[in-house]
Amino acid sequence: MDRRAGAARRGPLGRRVDLAPGARGVDHRRRAGAAGAGERAQHRRLGRGLSPVKAHTERLETLAPFDFGGLLAFLGGRTVTGLEFADTDTFARTVRLPGGPAVLAIRGQSAEVGRTAGVELTGWLTDADDLPALRRRVIALLDLGCDPALVDSRLSAVPELAILVTNRPGIRIPGSVEPAETAVRGLLGQQISLIGATRAAERLVREHGDPLPAPLLKAGAAYGLTSLFPTPARLATVDPSRFAMPASRQQALHTLAQALAEGTVDLGGPDLHRVRESLLSLKGIGPWTAGYVLLRGCGDRDVWLESDLVLRREAARRGITAQTLRPALGVRSHASLHLWRAAAERRITPSR
Repeated sequence: MDRRAGAARRGPLGRRVDLAPGARGVDHRRRAGAAGAGERAQHRRLGRGLSPVKAHTERLETLAPFDFGGLLAFLGGRTVTGLEFADTDTFARTVRLPGGPAVLAIRGQSAEVGRTAGVELTGWLTDADDLPALRRRVIALLDLGCDPALVDSRLSAVPELAILVTNRPGIRIPGSVEPAETAVRGLLGQQISLIGATRAAERLVREHGDPLPAPLLKAGAAYGLTSLFPTPARLATVDPSRFAMPASRQQALHTLAQALAEGTVDLGGPDLHRVRESLLSLKGIGPWTAGYVLLRGCGDRDVWLESDLVLRREAARRGITAQTLRPALGVRSHASLHLWRAAAERRITPSR
């Protein structure tokens, strides 16, 4: 569902979602349902009769300030070998689109108020008709539809956050190009280190993902991209005992994959509360994972992960409580990101 430039709407939980004037909006949740509908067909098509892959490059603009450096640090700290790549100014990865697999590369830099802000997107597509879908997913991944002035003004109303906003204006939500993948990776990251979560995801890709089709390998070679993340439908067919993780998590992963593949958990649903409850109804999914999926996979701007150890410690260090955060209701996801960033800069292990 596209949202008009400069428009604002009330979400199902009364959350205000604002888009920057001129930005091309995307409903992060509905995108997931549309993308998931063709996953099984894509899996069957992989590597069969693909047309020559052509690169397309364009610029996607957003309002300044734009903390691209913060996005790159977050995404770069979680890159899965063969699936993703990040360096000082570039993020690249593979992705499944309705017409087949694709490779994307994003280049950019942070921008202060008064400067032109945006990124250069290059996509190598199996099907040229997938360009609008790719564009929407990158907008969601980088939160390009955000109104940073509105977000920062709300965050600055919390005195304990004001200095962070001054130092890092325009912080954005690191979203997702594959919400189901984000859900799976969130589950893998429960109660283990960031490095452990990344290694678990790498093994899942290596053992159950799909190889990047030959026509795309050349495009991906510069970034070391070789694989596609396994679909929920694929993971649902795997004997849980084959997952390299504790038995309880094996079953939780299998249950989540089944729910995503069958639509019992619909990350594209319009009611965020219902999405959260559907996740929590699955054995092995707790409040942290549900909140993380809502924040990154569904674009929910008002997630406060009370059970996150790093977030809790950083908030306590700064005297931030649920009560003092009340002026930031509606944008607490951005507050979470500021505190994670502050913790990381103080060499505290960031949240998964």
